[in-house]
Amino acid sequence: MIDQTLITAMGPPGGGRNDITARFTRHMVVIGIDSFTEQAMKGIFSTIMDWHFGTGFEGSVKNLTKIFIDSTLDVYNFAMEKFLPTPTKSHYVFNLRDFSRVIQVRYIDLMLYSVQAT
Repeated sequence: MIDQTLITAMGPPGGGRNDITARFTRHMVVIGIDSFTEQAMKGIFSTIMDWHFGTGFEGSVKNLTKIFIDSTLDVYNFAMEKFLPTPTKSHYVFNLRDFSRVIQVRYIDLMLYSVQAT
């Protein structure tokens, strides 16, 4: 193969995920990214929610941002702690994408609630 670009992503070995060989990784540049802190996650998603709710929503809905982010983060942390992958159940690992999806769905719910209330 000549002049090919391959971009990959993977989690650390364990819980059903295998390590890759040095023979394979010698062809790549390996970059590691650490997990976000709770403060960083709150900052990111609070900024997004505040921006969305700042456009035409009532004050009662705008005030739910902090409560909503905190409660979603509590559920996310519980899932990360209690639902660990095992060799027999390695098909799913909770990550930041799951947290983001919950935020998106709740935003749509609150948007629909706001439209119905008017």
